[in-house]
Amino acid sequence: MWILQKSKLNLPIELTTGLYYRRAFGLYTSYTDGFFKEYRLADNSAKENYGLVLNSFFDVTPKRRENKQNHQLQLIAGVRLEYIPEYDIALNYRDTLPGLPGEYKVKYENNRVFIPRAGLIYKVNQNNIVKLLYGSGIKQPSFIQVSDRKEDINELNQSTLTSLELNFLNTTRSGEGRKYWTNQVNFSLFYNQLDSLIERFSEADQETDDIFYFSGNQGRIRTWGGELTNQFNFNKLQLSLSYTFQTSTNSTNFTTRPNINGEIVVDTTNIIPNTQYSPQHLGYANLIWEISDHLSLGTKLRYVGSMFSEYNTDW
Repeated sequence: MWILQKSKLNLPIELTTGLYYRRAFGLYTSYTDGFFKEYRLADNSAKENYGLVLNSFFDVTPKRRENKQNHQLQLIAGVRLEYIPEYDIALNYRDTLPGLPGEYKVKYENNRVFIPRAGLIYKVNQNNIVKLLYGSGIKQPSFIQVSDRKEDINELNQSTLTSLELNFLNTTRSGEGRKYWTNQVNFSLFYNQLDSLIERFSEADQETDDIFYFSGNQGRIRTWGGELTNQFNFNKLQLSLSYTFQTSTNSTNFTTRPNINGEIVVDTTNIIPNTQYSPQHLGYANLIWEISDHLSLGTKLRYVGSMFSEYNTDW
């Protein structure tokens, strides 16, 4: 962490930098659909991640001792750079049929990822803060999302998330001593955009009755929502309440592909328009009583709305 305000440069900037490395090996997963299939990292192969993180905080209106201004505008900017070297996946058929490979490798090409984030924080005064935040994220394909047949294998890209959030925080304080209390209200409006979600499909071979699975980046979901959180503190009691409402729209554009017999299949027929991939309602209440410095008693109530997965056998 670099606090340039305290350096000879005397700049109202705070920098946070970091490096990380992750290595996974011995990974595998298996399933059976009449024939036992197993995906695993090939011998002498491992999945690695190299990363660089950089975040900066810049005070556009730094607080000055001479005027003691309360309002303050802060700019946030950051980036995560990630590099994933290629690695091999072996697909094994324990019950090999004629014409099916006993084992072959799937090679993932070099993957370089650039993930930005940015935001504005405006402190109106000590009790009111407004935030405008932009962020992004990725999800790499997993083993089970590769295709069974070598001729079907295409390089899968990572799924992406883009989010925008407007946040307002208000803090109220009153009283003294044992009668001192605070109440903090946080209200957020957010929009999430999910792209290149991996859709999983299957086809049956009419001659062997085996089922082949293949995947493609084509899922798209748009989510709007709002969250209201309230935290009240009085003496040794703390009460937290939260409610989130969000609505998602499945806007996937399905593509065409040749089926196992070489015929063109249009995958647009039986999609459920607005499948609830995430709960529409979320809520919780949390009450904590601090009996002493060494003992506290609490209770929590949590509510999660319904959500569904789509599994369609008509394609």
